[in-house]
Amino acid sequence: LDELMEVLTLIQTKKIDRPIPIVVFGQDYWREIIDLDAMARWGTISEEDIKLFNFVNSAEEGFKFLQKNLK
Repeated sequence: LDELMEVLTLIQTKKIDRPIPIVVFGQDYWREIIDLDAMARWGTISEEDIKLFNFVNSAEEGFKFLQKNLK
């Protein structure tokens, strides 16, 4: 979780100068643990930040997503 938020912070502060997808494995678990909508409501992250997170349930699904979205 610490590293996940660290990557988000690097993106928000423009320390990473290109968009990078964040792939989170285990959709059911992580959507319960991290309530991104609540974080946006409280101003911790923006609505745009939510779009950076991509929840998947398998390595194959994650790989397909990365193939499609990495240049």
